[in-house]
Amino acid sequence: MSLRPGWRSLALLVVAGWALGACGDGGGPGGPSPGAVALALQPVDSGMNFPLFAVSPPGDTDRMMVLERDGTIWLRKDGVRLPTPFLDLTGITGGGHEYGVLGLAFHPQYASNHRFFVYYVDNDANAQLVEYQATDADHASPTPVDTLLSLTFPSDAIHYGGTIGFGRDGYLYIALGDARTGGSPSSPAQDSTSLFGKMLRLDVDHARPYAIPPDNPYVNRAGWRPEIYDLGLRNPYRWSFDRQTGDLYIGD
Repeated sequence: MSLRPGWRSLALLVVAGWALGACGDGGGPGGPSPGAVALALQPVDSGMNFPLFAVSPPGDTDRMMVLERDGTIWLRKDGVRLPTPFLDLTGITGGGHEYGVLGLAFHPQYASNHRFFVYYVDNDANAQLVEYQATDADHASPTPVDTLLSLTFPSDAIHYGGTIGFGRDGYLYIALGDARTGGSPSSPAQDSTSLFGKMLRLDVDHARPYAIPPDNPYVNRAGWRPEIYDLGLRNPYRWSFDRQTGDLYIGD
């Protein structure tokens, strides 16, 4: 694949170096002997409630949104967390089970259209992929613009996936878990009629709530959901494109 995201994920701990000398590579007779570099962790925020993801708008080096599982999306601006949330969804998620705001993706043209997308598990333990809009650079409206997906999960499900993001093709990617518990004897991950256990690829620019990219691999194949881009996944909670090669890495 030759895909690449239009978004940046940032860690809340900054790695200030790497212990090169500990690698043990090239240190033999006649080989190079790289000197050790100090390794340190620098906390940049504290006092948060279960932060699980961080992402910046495309091209914005001043802002970073931090997702708390309970539904609060904070904005760190110029290195400081603002006192009020960028978006507060605590009224619709945070009630228990595998709840939470799990993923956020900014549209590649976010700077001009203010569109972004949130993936969360609601208080009924079902998954929602919803479009929102920023009202200014530091705040968003809690009123949804559109619901792209509303998926009913079994009451005992623990595999929801989590990450959403745009590829450099401009399409929105979302990886869904197989909606099963760890002890389930079967999975719909190979079921061509189910979205569970799949990577989906959606066109959010040419139809409401979305269109199907014409080069998705199962378009016009009988018995297949055309949203499917990849299948056979269990719980792809975090995934990312390599920004240099376009390779897709999935933490399943």
